[in-house]
Amino acid sequence: MLESTGDAGVYESRLRGFSEGAGVSETLRVLEDFLEGNVLVQLKGGRMLKGILEAYDNHLNVLLRQAQEIEGNRTRELGTVLVRGDNVIVISPAK
Repeated sequence: MLESTGDAGVYESRLRGFSEGAGVSETLRVLEDFLEGNVLVQLKGGRMLKGILEAYDNHLNVLLRQAQEIEGNRTRELGTVLVRGDNVIVISPAK
């Protein structure tokens, strides 16, 4: 489970609408609120990235600036990374 910044209630209600058939466009509107903010991106295979959400597209490809890979209590600086959308499991706001 990923930690959130406390705005989770706002996003939870939007995501509830998504599960009720609102579609991918609603998900993309939620991501728009995260632009230029810190996000956690959970990837397939258990990898976790943290960075500033620079851009995304309708395939959930995401561009992260000042990205870090988080593994337990260790972090590794990656810089700017492009993550292919089919590897993304969850994107959430980060502290």
